[in-house]
Amino acid sequence: MTNNELINLYRNQNTMSIAGDTAGLAALMTPDFYLVHMTGMKQSKAEWLAAIADGSMQYHGATEDHLEIMNNAEIIGQSRVHATIWGTESTWRLQLHLYCIRQNGQLLIQHIIASTY
Repeated sequence: MTNNELINLYRNQNTMSIAGDTAGLAALMTPDFYLVHMTGMKQSKAEWLAAIADGSMQYHGATEDHLEIMNNAEIIGQSRVHATIWGTESTWRLQLHLYCIRQNGQLLIQHIIASTY
């Protein structure tokens, strides 16, 4: 995996989250993908995409602050994310740690660990 592939994957995931593009997001993830939120709550791929689709989780915009590639298969991105999450609108300093794998020639996200920075 090249640094550019990982950076593009991270940015595509952010762009599609903001657009509410659940089909596009689904295509970026492994079937067993999960997201661990900054609260520690673990969501499956289906649960997270359903929350985006029904508006429970709305991503309005993001300002990227820092990206770091680790182990040629992980990327840590730090962005100020403006979102409405379960009725609470705010801007969070969100760090996403994406764990990636190549399957059938495609770079996919296995899981994401979210925290603040």
